[in-house]
Amino acid sequence: MLRERARDALALRAAVPAGTFGVALLSRFPIRNARTLYLWSLGEQTAAIAAEIEAAGRVFNVFVTHLGNGGPREQLDDLLGAVVGRENAIVMGDFNFAPGTEQYGAATSALEDA
Repeated sequence: MLRERARDALALRAAVPAGTFGVALLSRFPIRNARTLYLWSLGEQTAAIAAEIEAAGRVFNVFVTHLGNGGPREQLDDLLGAVVGRENAIVMGDFNFAPGTEQYGAATSALEDA
């Protein structure tokens, strides 16, 4: 029975072109206005999820991403362009860069590092 359910679930998954990968946002609170932000790419297609989550009477603008290898600056700039100026912004994911890099400096100049 479990094997049949797993097979059926796999059969229903969306077809994803080669060179792409996804991100996910899970929340115990309702997710509203979820959308995909496609980021600059020459090869692998990267994206971010942008959504609103209401919790404790506040609306949070939540962004989840997985930047390409090395955290390309162009992808980071695309992401920051969507985030900067939003109230209660939470940005998370795999940025593929480390403290001390140019990308880290750009991100922490625009956002508060938690």
